[in-house]
Amino acid sequence: MRESLSKTLGREFMAIANLIASRRAMAFAISGEDAFTKRAYPFIIEPLKFLQTTAIAASSR
Repeated sequence: MRESLSKTLGREFMAIANLIASRRAMAFAISGEDAFTKRAYPFIIEPLKFLQTTAIAASSR
């Protein structure tokens, strides 16, 4: 049960990280500069990097 829960959470965190990455790509395409990342990086991207590495570790168990 615990293993399947951690794998499910890992997939959810990866989905969130992919959503943020696609928003970042759209902001870059629209504005020509990476304004989304400049505003959001310390608050969203860094914690997501941590969650992504945690999710990868959890799903590889």
